[in-house]
Amino acid sequence: MCGFLLVFAGVSELITRRRLYLFGLATFVAAALGAALSRNLETLLVFRAFQGLGAAATLSIGPSLYRAIFPSRLLGSALGLSALVVAGGYAAGPTLSGVILSFADWPWLFALNVPLGLCSLWLAKRALPREAPRKGSFDVAGALLSIVMLASFFIAMDAVSHAAPIWQSGGWALLAVLACAGFIARQRRAPYPLLPLSVFAELRFTLAVSASGLAFIGQGLTFVALSFFYQEQMGFSPLETAWLFTPGHWLSCSLALSRGAWPTVLIPVFSPARGLAY
Repeated sequence: MCGFLLVFAGVSELITRRRLYLFGLATFVAAALGAALSRNLETLLVFRAFQGLGAAATLSIGPSLYRAIFPSRLLGSALGLSALVVAGGYAAGPTLSGVILSFADWPWLFALNVPLGLCSLWLAKRALPREAPRKGSFDVAGALLSIVMLASFFIAMDAVSHAAPIWQSGGWALLAVLACAGFIARQRRAPYPLLPLSVFAELRFTLAVSASGLAFIGQGLTFVALSFFYQEQMGFSPLETAWLFTPGHWLSCSLALSRGAWPTVLIPVFSPARGLAY
């Protein structure tokens, strides 16, 4: 999924964000149905890969759509509403999954996405604004380099986590570094770069992106590690594990919407900095 985020962001300028979002959502729903009907691991992995592809198409342009939908004075509230939806999903998802696994088999975890996804697809088709596509070329070389860079990086991290031989993890890491160098060089001379490097000239933007990325990495590591710890080390059931995650997500959900207006009335760095400190 991560390997295609920049690619889809560039594609959205040529086919419009509305079409890309609908394509990504439709792909995700169709892949969820395929995953629910899978009868072996290989087939399940294929459909999960397509789910990641669809998710990348929607996630790559989600935040940018807010600026097209909401006026500037409501942008803070829009971001708060987005955080509310994400936190609500995190709060309800583990609990609902635990309940489903307590009474049904795992395919129902994917089958549940189908009706929800179809409703989302219907709403998106009605609500997303139409826009004119950009004229110009697509940075194919940059797209390929970004895919190689991100894919090899995560493969290298996976190799390290599984104690693979040093030549294997090191080889993937070296490929990621070389692809990264090539990607940066390409973005400097591409007429329509996937990632304009000029945005990083603003120090506050660079620091904000870095802090956000590190925060998400930390949250992801904690979420995955605690899931295994609760079940394998402490002996909790899937449903009990889900309930242990729920309070924190519901707290985030309850605070997200009210905090969305803060950036327009308080120092922008205050609320995120205090949250990271906690």
